[in-house]
Amino acid sequence: MNKTPLLTWKGRRVRSPEDSPESSIRKVPDAPLRSGSLFFVPSPLEGWGLDVLLERLPSDSIVVLFEKDDDLRAHCRPAMEDLLGEKTEDCRLFWLEEDTEASIRSLMSSLPLNALRRCEFLTLNGAWLFYRVRYRDIFNRLEDGLTRWWSNRITCLHMGPLWIRNLFTNLAAAGPSWTPWPDWGSDPIFVCGAGVTLEEALPWIQKHRNQIRLLAADTALPILRDWNLVPDGVVCLEAQHANLRDFAGWTGAPVQLFTDLTSFPPGSRIFSRAPCWFITEFTELSLWSRWPWSQSTIPRIPPLGSVGVAAAWIAWKLSKGPVILAGLDFSFPHGRTHARGAPSLSAMASRSDRLHPMEQTGTWRTEGIRKDTATGWLTTPVMQGYAWVLSDQARSNALRTATWSDQGLVMDLPVWNRCIPGKKLQPATVQNLVTYEEDPREWLQTEKTRWKQLLESFERLNRDPGSQEKLSHLKSDLLEVDYLTFSFPDPELRLESDWLIRAQRQIRWILERVETLSRRHSS
Repeated sequence: MNKTPLLTWKGRRVRSPEDSPESSIRKVPDAPLRSGSLFFVPSPLEGWGLDVLLERLPSDSIVVLFEKDDDLRAHCRPAMEDLLGEKTEDCRLFWLEEDTEASIRSLMSSLPLNALRRCEFLTLNGAWLFYRVRYRDIFNRLEDGLTRWWSNRITCLHMGPLWIRNLFTNLAAAGPSWTPWPDWGSDPIFVCGAGVTLEEALPWIQKHRNQIRLLAADTALPILRDWNLVPDGVVCLEAQHANLRDFAGWTGAPVQLFTDLTSFPPGSRIFSRAPCWFITEFTELSLWSRWPWSQSTIPRIPPLGSVGVAAAWIAWKLSKGPVILAGLDFSFPHGRTHARGAPSLSAMASRSDRLHPMEQTGTWRTEGIRKDTATGWLTTPVMQGYAWVLSDQARSNALRTATWSDQGLVMDLPVWNRCIPGKKLQPATVQNLVTYEEDPREWLQTEKTRWKQLLESFERLNRDPGSQEKLSHLKSDLLEVDYLTFSFPDPELRLESDWLIRAQRQIRWILERVETLSRRHSS
């Protein structure tokens, strides 16, 4: 064990002279460490105490190490590897290599998040005080990332079967051709959410409508209708029928719809133009590795959660010009969760009375409402997560992205200066339908064949339940249709009777669903 201590670094003390490997060991809690924990260890120096931490660490917990100072890491890491020896290969030990968002995302993608339940901050020396604010910030990012992963996992558990049903329903109805995404050149795009700040932008939008493209989240449609504003495009993600209220009064309107293949199928038939499709990679699936359509045909976008964030993402793809965000507040003042005209706000107003006025926080019956210290508006952890995602996605387009107002949650974006080019826009043209490089109906037929073969494999296994060869073959086939089992509470494939029975039922369910759709469209 390396007993030569590093006492100072760049003129600042990192340890007291009395420190030793044994004293660092005493910093590791004597009480049993909680299972399912991510222990974040900032500035581990020579690694004193890490060997004991790994010995006491539960099998389902992990340790994440990070050193902000590159010179300090280069100085101490060889000594740490010498101290830990073979323990550096422990699969529960991870390094965050760089202080960047990309590195944090890469680390999170490599962690066994399904086994983790909490994050804990653990220091083994005083070197972490050099960058205490940044270390805390990184810890918060890890904690938020784990929370968001579990939130997404719970969403998949509830919504997964509906997403898959809608996906195959929309593909069956898509036909042999598709509408290509338009190219709006360098036109400025005004992205409209349904937040309160949209109200103050509407007079300006109305005055300069012929100089900007208008791209609306579906929840903003009723608000725009009250101002006689027809958007160039509308974005829809909703897999349920709840947002049909937003489409009321827009049947047959000449608006380009950008909609997810997992969205509620009747929504794609509202407008007079054929929809522009995209697909959200809502979770890791083997399906994406054999997805037959290119980015130019059916773009694949990252999971963004909010339709407003998706609208901003689509705006960056449609135009190389400025993108202005209005109504994407992710917070709200007392009594006004949305801009006037939004169906949800109108419904809330209709339910309020003298005993439950809209000004009372309890009226919303929402868990986790908190006050934003910067603006005094109210928000929730979910909306704060959406704001973080938007801020993160905007980094690569920060020079051409701005917000209409400085109200709402802080997203590190400038407030727009209200300056736009003086030229008028050319009218949006209707895109001609183009033949798919692979007909969705043929792809569906391929998947149907895969499901039928799986059911036959189940039948063969039922006749010979002890056959390891048949069981192994069934396992490889099931991994190819993991989109049918990712919404299970226990999605990891298990060759046990209860899990296999549920998988078999899912296959029968989707096969019956697609065959019904095929008969409907062929008649």
